[in-house]
Amino acid sequence: MPTTETPPVASMFAQYHNVCLISERLHSRRKMFGSAYSISNLDLDYLEAPVDLEKKTSDNHFNKVFIKLHNSFNKQLREWRGPNNVSNFELKRNLSKAASSLIGIAPDAISVQLTSEPSLFFTAKKGDYSCYLELIFDEGTGLLDDSVVTLFNSNENLPSFAGTLEESLEYIESKVTG
Repeated sequence: MPTTETPPVASMFAQYHNVCLISERLHSRRKMFGSAYSISNLDLDYLEAPVDLEKKTSDNHFNKVFIKLHNSFNKQLREWRGPNNVSNFELKRNLSKAASSLIGIAPDAISVQLTSEPSLFFTAKKGDYSCYLELIFDEGTGLLDDSVVTLFNSNENLPSFAGTLEESLEYIESKVTG
């Protein structure tokens, strides 16, 4: 009798997350371009955030924290009254990318807040480190414009950093994990 392997939870969550992103992107594009816009018109290269889920952890802790953070964000998003040009897709794509990396440093606590500026403001605590990461979206284009990192080790303010999301995440990882 052939056996079928059950995919790891991280892999299943990554697939589910990708389907949600595709569906949201398609819905958003149909609103902009009309009902003739089809899934074949989508550029699917953006599905990059959940790729590292399986290598980041060997247990479900990563997935539980990731899902909890997404649920908190989704609740805030339903009540959000920010600029109309910042798409839910763009917010969620960058949330996933930042959350995956921040959860990868195994914080003791992590949260995210959706602000009216529009920005995503992450707070993570690991040992004596307190990390604040703000992802700032351009009000004109609705795309991620900049990210700013502020770190504290105990009461010492470490040098702040501003740059791309990838650069900011690398900076956080280098300072917090050594």
